[in-house]
Amino acid sequence: NPFGDSQAIANQLMKNPGVLAALQDKLCSIVGSPSGYIQSLPKEVKRRIKALKKLQNEVISVEAEFYKEVNALELKYAP
Repeated sequence: NPFGDSQAIANQLMKNPGVLAALQDKLCSIVGSPSGYIQSLPKEVKRRIKALKKLQNEVISVEAEFYKEVNALELKYAP
């Protein structure tokens, strides 16, 4: 298997805390960085993405309200 050695090396590297920390630092530094992919999409696709993000924010808001009400009920009826 020509990939056996590289797989074994990758497995060893993933067990090394220093390598994992460096990888995590690198990933954290690129999270949220614009890739340009969204900007390259057609206008109608970008419009759909914007609409989906808006819906997602509404869902998050409704969920937050739900959990606030659940918490209030738990506090009211727990005793």
